[in-house]
Amino acid sequence: MKAGFKYFLYYIGLYLVGAIVFMFPGMIVELIANGGNIDFDHMGWGSSIMILGSQLVPLYIFWKNKWCDFTFFKDQDYKKLVLWMLLGWVGCVMVRTCLQQYLPSFGFEKELLESMEGLFENPVGIICVCLLAPVIEETVFRGTVERKMLQTNLNPWWAIVVSALLFAVFHGNLAQGVLAFILGLFMGWVFYCTRNIWLCILVHAVNNTTATVLALVFADSDMMNSDPTFPLPESILAIAVGIVLMTFAGYLTRRTVGDNVPVLAGDHEDNLSMQGAAMTPPPLPNAGMVPPSLPTEPVAVEPDATLPDAANKVNQQPDDADVPE
Repeated sequence: MKAGFKYFLYYIGLYLVGAIVFMFPGMIVELIANGGNIDFDHMGWGSSIMILGSQLVPLYIFWKNKWCDFTFFKDQDYKKLVLWMLLGWVGCVMVRTCLQQYLPSFGFEKELLESMEGLFENPVGIICVCLLAPVIEETVFRGTVERKMLQTNLNPWWAIVVSALLFAVFHGNLAQGVLAFILGLFMGWVFYCTRNIWLCILVHAVNNTTATVLALVFADSDMMNSDPTFPLPESILAIAVGIVLMTFAGYLTRRTVGDNVPVLAGDHEDNLSMQGAAMTPPPLPNAGMVPPSLPTEPVAVEPDATLPDAANKVNQQPDDADVPE
């Protein structure tokens, strides 16, 4: 588990370094875009370029050091796997939407989310949210944090839960953290079953792109209204349906992959046994028994009175004197 936390702290540090390095270029672009003025409460281009740096710097370091395996497994059934992941994502959204209505709302969360609205006003911000964020976050939380914990003798469920929890904490607010944790649990299970980081990136990109489109379409509506939209009974039913969809999608993913779980470099075989993929076969009968030693000295054959003399001569071992040199 320590390995997972170590790479999470690496990511936080690299995230801050990237934001600081790209801060000055972001300020310059913000000045140019706003005619020499900077509104620190609503920095569109400046925030977008800073976030761009906070994503590119850790992505480069994680890729250069090969902390994440980006192998694309051509033999996996992508048609079914993508369908199951989208089904599970719908379940995650249902659970999160209903839970969020009853969660407490804090002032700093509203300010944080309102400050992010500037990201949707320029193409750099949209690319960061819809494309780069899924790539770097899945690289870190599933491809590195969860994978490094799976490479130890840690229970796989701990690796899935801890990586999802760190994923939620990274978002820094309860509203996004709830969906991040729920989605992280599902994608953590999918990564455990498939070892395919690209499937997680795809669903994460679908999630962020959907949220971006909704934010642009309903930009003039009150998206931060904390009053429940659905009555409690309907919310409980929707949460139950969402959990069923997630569980069913996870089952179908495991069934589709079956015992053909790819083994990445450094994977621990014990953490594949939940799938039945890397179980040690039972020993063969008499395995491990030392066979009796064969005689090394020639064995003399006694003449058989019932056989002719020629046959007895063939059966008898020749003396050393009779062996030509």
